Amino acid sequence: MRHEFIVGEEVGEERLDRWLAAQLRGYSRSRVQHWIEDGSVLINAQTAKPSTRLTPGNQVVIEIPDPRESLKPMEVPLQIIYQDEDLIVVDKQVGLVVHPGAGYGEGTLVQGLLYLKCPLSQGSSPERPGVVHRLDKETSGVILLAKNDIAQQSLTDQFQERQVKKSYLALVHGRFEESMGRIEADIGRDLRHAPHRKIRLHGGKSAITEFEVLKEIEDLSLLLVKPITGRTHQIRVHLAGIDHYVVGDSIYGKKRLDPEGTSRMMLHAWKLRFRHPRTTESLEFTSPLPPEFLAYCAGTSLERCL
Repeated sequence: MRHEFIVGEEVGEERLDRWLAAQLRGYSRSRVQHWIEDGSVLINAQTAKPSTRLTPGNQVVIEIPDPRESLKPMEVPLQIIYQDEDLIVVDKQVGLVVHPGAGYGEGTLVQGLLYLKCPLSQGSSPERPGVVHRLDKETSGVILLAKNDIAQQSLTDQFQERQVKKSYLALVHGRFEESMGRIEADIGRDLRHAPHRKIRLHGGKSAITEFEVLKEIEDLSLLLVKPITGRTHQIRVHLAGIDHYVVGDSIYGKKRLDPEGTSRMMLHAWKLRFRHPRTTESLEFTSPLPPEFLAYCAGTSLERCL
């Protein structure tokens, strides 16, 4: 459903998300923020951020997705690691989009779960049932979804409070002088190439990534990466920002430097630890190492997981 607005003279540099939520009665501000971040909202034909300040005369256009159309159940091959009445853990394969959105309307992980008649929470965004965090389409590995709203709230709070521990494997270009590192650099939308992200000195959100060098192979390094925050494309943007591009990254990487035969982006969500939303028990799930990573992981401490 398409809505068009012209910002009136009474508006004095109000935030886009707050103003638009007031125009779209019946929708929460958090849902409006999701639409803005997905690129469904344009100001004067340009994408924007929820915090963008409006001025009189701005044209604001929003395309509200119809959840009945975008959430049609579809048969999708899924590897389910664990599930109970509150949550489900999936080993996501490369190329699988988590939920329908701008440019992706069919064959998503969420649609596959709906096909299996898996109950999913509605939360504040019916277009993303069950989603409490995401993995990029090109990233494989462990992803967690909520089956009811109580579980969703608990898990969302754990992510926001940085209580969820995430461990990734990344094969990157270049070697490191130190065996461990920490990247602290704000990340925001790349206004020239939406919906890409970039390191921003102003206007971004705080982002922290820690890493450990597990192995070096010629001019490549295998890293164990632990994102402390959870910004969109965080690991890829941070590593590119220190000139250690993820191998196979078609957006932020250096394809011309990739080893011959690279078939995927070499980023894998290996391990996830969190508290069960009902029992508060500490749970940890691991995704088996993809074949593309096995040769690089040989001789490291990760061999015990093979």
